[in-house]
Amino acid sequence: MLKILLRVCSDFHFTEILKGAFSALTIKIFSAGLAFGLSLLLARLLGASGVGIYYLALSVVVLASVVARMGLSLTLLRFSAAAVAEKNWAELNGVYWKCLYVVVPLSLTVTALLLLVSKLLSQKVFGEPAIERVLNVMAFSILPMSLAVIHAELIRGFKKIASSLFVLGIVLPFTNCLAMWFLIPRLGQVGAAWAYFLATVCASLFAIIVSMKYTSKSRGIGGVFSWRKLLESAVPNYITNLIQQGILLSLPVILLGYYASSQEVGVYSICVRIASLVSFVLVAVNSISGPKISALFKQGNIKQLERVVQQSTALMTVSGLVVVLPILLWPRYVLSMFGEDFTYGSLVLLVLAMGQLINVMFGSVGLLLTMTGHERQQRNSIAISSVILIVTMPISIVEFGVLGAALSTVLSGFIFNACTFYLAQKRLGVTSIGFKFI
Repeated sequence: MLKILLRVCSDFHFTEILKGAFSALTIKIFSAGLAFGLSLLLARLLGASGVGIYYLALSVVVLASVVARMGLSLTLLRFSAAAVAEKNWAELNGVYWKCLYVVVPLSLTVTALLLLVSKLLSQKVFGEPAIERVLNVMAFSILPMSLAVIHAELIRGFKKIASSLFVLGIVLPFTNCLAMWFLIPRLGQVGAAWAYFLATVCASLFAIIVSMKYTSKSRGIGGVFSWRKLLESAVPNYITNLIQQGILLSLPVILLGYYASSQEVGVYSICVRIASLVSFVLVAVNSISGPKISALFKQGNIKQLERVVQQSTALMTVSGLVVVLPILLWPRYVLSMFGEDFTYGSLVLLVLAMGQLINVMFGSVGLLLTMTGHERQQRNSIAISSVILIVTMPISIVEFGVLGAALSTVLSGFIFNACTFYLAQKRLGVTSIGFKFI
């Protein structure tokens, strides 16, 4: 890894990403540790079945939150980054307030709808009456989570990557861990739901306060931004987010809840969170490279854009290999830390970890399309991969149980990366894989 850093450190644009990535990586390391500790705490206090009920309810709430945000988080990032670069404070205010005018009432509406159908979902769809109370509490997290995400992206538009990541990467899991440690022994699964709600409130308040600091120059300036321009970007992003964060992330858990037991849901959810450690470097680099990609594309500097993307991918690939190695060598031992209920998921963990490594090796292809105005192409790629997931997941779960869910997840992820890789080459002439820098 040192050779890679020395080889590319003379590149100004990549050095800027690298500096931001290191600060982001530091936060992501702490964030990954907190997330690991959170999962460990849940597993130890609730067991596999209780963890399954918690993550099943959380998956429904995450899907509902994605619906409420209507794809506006990425839209805000894209246009706020451009507005900040040009010091166009009127445009910054315009896009920010229009996003809030949509997100706040929609979040409240989705919350009300989820409260109305929570009993139906718990009893008729999942066959787990205990989920109803957990869902009813978690539903109130939709608005604060939406506000936290929106303001975190606004902060990222100012290239304040560390502050942006701190919102969802540190404040949210840290307050969640503290609240869970206190509430779960007293209230069980419902206590875990209340802990999540309190954590989203803290994260949203922190994000709003920090964003007010960075937007001080724009205060008192009237907002100017076209609704048409906003929606032209938001609608493809909405479909993309709904499929990527809603279907691709939440659907496997929801389908497992329908076809399998809550214990299998718990095992799968823990394996997913362990495997995601492989790609936390990808998340860190994406956090800083998004605005840089947007700026280079706007300048028409495609050659430099490709170089930056490939250098980033090389760094992420080497980092991913370092993280995945112990998971591949000792999967059963890793899972035994969460309890004996989880150890039979060793093969599931291996499959998901390899899937994450493949994801890292493709690089930031999805972000590349989004930040260069090709949201529709990314949406189409995600649509194809989601169809693969929807078709194969029920069959795989019925035939192979929780392992089938893992196999379908990895397959759909590979299809998405392959499609976006091809489209980035075709539309931009950019190849994201960076083996030549390793």
